[in-house]
Order: sequence, then structure tokens, then C-alpha cells
Amino acid sequence: MGGLHKKVELPVINDGNFRALLQYRASGGDVALADHLQNSGRNAMYIGPQFQNIISSCNKLIVSELVNKINTVQFSVFLCLLMKQRILPA
Repeated sequence: MGGLHKKVELPVINDGNFRALLQYRASGGDVALADHLQNSGRNAMYIGPQFQNIISSCNKLIVSELVNKINTVQFSVFLCLLMKQRILPA
């Protein structure tokens, strides 16, 4: 399977964490990503700073939602444990 994808050249200069992760994935066998990075037009790769800001914003929203859900579940479990131990009335 190693011969199915081209080796993606890593940049000589620091291209930033986001692009470094893309290059890492592409060189690690992600054929679709490697093809996209090698064959897409420079203005159609969606890896520029504006796109990175969108990804960062989505990440913050998703993490916030997950934390809220986890906190709600933990609080519910805590209340159930208190009721089971008869510390709080049911």
C-alpha cells in the first residue's frame, strides 16, 4: 500500500501548526489529502488564515457544547447519588 500515494514534501520554513498537521497527515498515508494539497489550485486549498479562523471558531463552539453537556450529566449523576444515599429527598 506504500506505493499508492506520492510523498508530500514538507516545507523548509515553519508554515504554522495547521499546515504542519496537514502535511503530516498527507505524508502519513492520507491519499485524498495528499492529492488535494498537490493538485488543487493555490486559491482553492482552503488552508489560509481565514479558513483557519473558521476552524478555530468551530472548535471553540464544539468544545463549549461538549463541556456543557458533560457538566450537566455530571451534575445529574451527582444529584442521583445524593438521592440514593438519602442525603437529598427524592
